[in-house]
Amino acid sequence: MKQREDKVKIRGFRIDTAAVEAALTRAPGVRQAFVDAREARSGELRLVGYLVPHRGAAVDPVEVKTYVRDRLPEYAVPSALVEMEAFPLVPNGKLCRHRLPAPDFTAVANRPARTPGEQTLCALFSEVLHRPAVGIDHDFFDLGGSPDSVAELVRRIQAELGTELRTGMRPELLSRAPTVAQLAQLLGVGKPVRPPLGPSRWRSKVKIGGHAIAPCEVAATVMATPGVKQAVVAVREDRPGERTLVGYLVPTDDTTTLDVAAVRSHLSGQLPDHMVPSAFVFLDTIPLTEQGTLDRPALPAPDYQGTAAGSPRAARTAGEELLCGLFAEVLDLPEIGVDQDFFELGGNSLLAIRLTNRVRATYGVTMEVKEVFEDRTAAALARRLAGATPVVAPAQGTPTAESGGRR
Repeated sequence: MKQREDKVKIRGFRIDTAAVEAALTRAPGVRQAFVDAREARSGELRLVGYLVPHRGAAVDPVEVKTYVRDRLPEYAVPSALVEMEAFPLVPNGKLCRHRLPAPDFTAVANRPARTPGEQTLCALFSEVLHRPAVGIDHDFFDLGGSPDSVAELVRRIQAELGTELRTGMRPELLSRAPTVAQLAQLLGVGKPVRPPLGPSRWRSKVKIGGHAIAPCEVAATVMATPGVKQAVVAVREDRPGERTLVGYLVPTDDTTTLDVAAVRSHLSGQLPDHMVPSAFVFLDTIPLTEQGTLDRPALPAPDYQGTAAGSPRAARTAGEELLCGLFAEVLDLPEIGVDQDFFELGGNSLLAIRLTNRVRATYGVTMEVKEVFEDRTAAALARRLAGATPVVAPAQGTPTAESGGRR
């Protein structure tokens, strides 16, 4: 292998490898650094940083990249970092380049989307490349981008973000800015503003409960949830004829504990109710095929009862008992607790409509579907209905407001 050049040309930029090494060496936990240009899967050169940590120190790739980003241009930040115990040397004490391990550019230290513009681009990268959970540092070409997929991505970006772009999206821009972070900055869509969720028209949409939903759009928002490293949102039909949106999440590290209620609360502030997944499954890794694409059949079915928030407290009033029965009937479950969330038990907008109709028929009251989204438990809904005035005669034996909801 020939000697490394002090300056290398990558994506049209001339990069001083010594300057990058100097920045890496000063990064937290790093004792030695070597920077080289290696050929990626796409055939193009990529910058790789080889790191030897201080004894007993832990090197955080994301922290190292952030440190370098604060001191060098984006194009000078290595695409991949490889941690080693020591550099391989030849007898004269010089570094032996050909014994340095090949980097995995598809598993680079990554950051989730930070702005709506980046969220949209991450979702488009993921959809066009059929890759789960693309982050803002993933390189489009290293993930398998081809001329056909470049053309498709350009078309999709123009369709989704055309009115927001600072400059027109052209195929050649991807060569200079192949990551979401770089492309968002170049196109001027990295500003922290809310994306146009309403007018946006994503190609891959599914209809659930009368609403057209783009799972990739939901996944992009889930990726921005604190503590989430990777996310996939899939449509399941575990009950015949009933489609359900399910979120599969991988935490940022082994020490991070994700909480269903916290995730749901975050998404409820970002998305309409019908776009918030009905269930969440926490995974160690996202299952992939041998080709590196999402292995959908390997995604496990959610355990609605096992993951539902709230203790299975028994009903204390006739009203609570009746509503628990209606919840269980609509959800096709043997029984539920009075404090368990309808949607965490597998409910969705279609089932919410069914529950609303059953409550109307049973109690004889006027009730809107949105009330199920607002009062998600049998206990909460019982409190709401306790003050409702029947507009038609309730079903025989149904507790009424006048009776206080008790037998």
